[in-house]
Amino acid sequence: MLQIAFLLAGAAFVRKAAPVFMFSGIVWGGLGLSIFIDGLQGERHFPLHVFGLLLLTDSVVSLLMGSAARGTQRGIFYFKGGLFFLIAMLILVGHHSGNLVLAIVFGMAYFITGLFVIASALVVRFRQWQRSLLSGVWQIIFSVFLFLPYPTEHDGTVSQFIGMVLITGGIHSVRLSLRMLRIKNGSSVFDILAPRDLVTPTVEQTPAMDMPATGRLTVHVWTPEGSAENEPLRRPVINRYIAAVDANGVISTGHAALELPPSLYISLYPAADIDRSPSEFFNTLKAVEENTVAGKFQSDYASEARAWCESDRKIVFSTFNAPSLIGFWTRYRQNETYNLTWRNCSSSVAYALEAALDGVLRERCSYVGFIRLLFVPELWIAAQLRKRATTMAWTPGLVLDYTRALHAIVHPDKLSLLTFIKRKIFVGLFVALAALPFVPRPASAISLGLQGGSYGTPYNDRHAENWVLPYIGLNYKQFYIDGTELGYTLIDSPSNTLKLKIEYLDVQYDASEGRTAALRSLNNRHSTLLAGASYLYTTPFGGFQTTLGVDTLNQSKGVTANFSWILMKQWGGLTLVPMAGVDWNNGQQNRYYYGISDDEARRSGLDAWRPHASAIPFITLAANYDWQNNWNNWNSWAEVTGRFYSSTITDSPMVNKNAIAELTVGFSYSF
Repeated sequence: MLQIAFLLAGAAFVRKAAPVFMFSGIVWGGLGLSIFIDGLQGERHFPLHVFGLLLLTDSVVSLLMGSAARGTQRGIFYFKGGLFFLIAMLILVGHHSGNLVLAIVFGMAYFITGLFVIASALVVRFRQWQRSLLSGVWQIIFSVFLFLPYPTEHDGTVSQFIGMVLITGGIHSVRLSLRMLRIKNGSSVFDILAPRDLVTPTVEQTPAMDMPATGRLTVHVWTPEGSAENEPLRRPVINRYIAAVDANGVISTGHAALELPPSLYISLYPAADIDRSPSEFFNTLKAVEENTVAGKFQSDYASEARAWCESDRKIVFSTFNAPSLIGFWTRYRQNETYNLTWRNCSSSVAYALEAALDGVLRERCSYVGFIRLLFVPELWIAAQLRKRATTMAWTPGLVLDYTRALHAIVHPDKLSLLTFIKRKIFVGLFVALAALPFVPRPASAISLGLQGGSYGTPYNDRHAENWVLPYIGLNYKQFYIDGTELGYTLIDSPSNTLKLKIEYLDVQYDASEGRTAALRSLNNRHSTLLAGASYLYTTPFGGFQTTLGVDTLNQSKGVTANFSWILMKQWGGLTLVPMAGVDWNNGQQNRYYYGISDDEARRSGLDAWRPHASAIPFITLAANYDWQNNWNNWNSWAEVTGRFYSSTITDSPMVNKNAIAELTVGFSYSF
């Protein structure tokens, strides 16, 4: 992470700050050693509960940001936030069984990472792969140490893990700072960070060095799915980061290029097709000179698009270091060779982009500004992507996510307060979480946990929606919070329940995930908050519920209603709840989420669609289990729902499904 931060800050700041960060690394590592020794001795000098609260805050912020992110960034935020939330809860609960679970979680993290590092080193054989191999072996040894109960029966696991993270972070900071001290006047951070032999060290002055740079820098990405001629098989991770394969067995690997008008265009291909047969796959992956072949740089984007197809992803930078990029390109093009692992189209674009961003944040980077930069979430994402790519290979999918992360750092969104509230829809729940310690405990029931799931959408997009959120449960007199719903109970009798409530409606369309260029040119559809009321009438034959909701964020300005039958059956700690009913949307609701306006029709070439009101039947089976024996105060649940859409929705050009399935799972701990 420091590498990218130093690159963006530029040589002038780094020369001045390197000694400070080297000293900070020594202090950081020393603090880690002290905490690690505390863990070995089973002592608690380090305030774990404070660390748990900080981790809990970080996890909630990550999950909130995930709700506003898109694509892979959304998944990374959800994974990071969900994992940190689980760890924070186990630390704050303070049970011995929680320490055992943490030992397993931390140990598995080191074990899996170590296996990945070892496999990458043995298969790819990149430069200094022996050092990486030893690092992987060390991580596996440390994971085994965490698994073992010695010497504190896992009571010191958290301190041992934190200490080791700080030690390794301090070592990396000192090593990187020593490298930065080698920067001399006239050299750049990119020259120090770039792999050896990436570019020709010195070249004679050429016209290319004096080429004018006009306009904006554009990174073009042809994703494996977007560049496939036929519909690829659904393998989300493989299709995005490796290759897409259609039903006929045709492979699409995608491509990446970088363009700076009027004449700089970086797009590298092998001069002749490479043998990609399964028998030669592992040999081709090795980063050895035997696999280096003749390459060919394309002349310009227009010619490449005519010969093949338009790029389906374009990320545009208006702030960049044009002289640095031109200098890199002038030296890089002297070696017109291609290697599938370490000198391909994607690696060429990734390193060219880094050269173009060398020092672009130098005016923002005082010491305070640099520290603030280290807390930007996208910097963490970019660092993880770069680390994985440099130990295996850059691919178009990794370049796309890496470029988006860097773009978010260089060109941060400037949001109004209203827009911020709309995008961070759960900020109210975060405030409620912060207020929980001040709620009178005897009069309240408080639960904290984690919930997540996956649901299909009727849209003709590429991926199902996956989500993870903190679960907050609170009952305080008539006021309640239940996950993404909060409200006030007006009537609560054995047969009648009336509530006023606000709940989150998670329906959204990300145009960038559309399967065709026409669908990608549509407007995004955003989730919203519904405010309304619900009435439940309970009989011996089950409950009959009616709910009415109105859009409060002016996304659709629509109205929704729900009519459902609910039955509850209990066997010990297990409760099953089958449900059936109908969701109703008025015309405004459907036109926002499934309609196509005249303006969108002109822009995309799709037919305009103006739907009216519709009814959406659904069936649900929910299960809840209260762990009454060995896991007091713990509760878990799961829910599966099927929804069936009418022609009012399915006839929309942006819809290609008649029915979808939804899965939700979660757990909580009651205080």
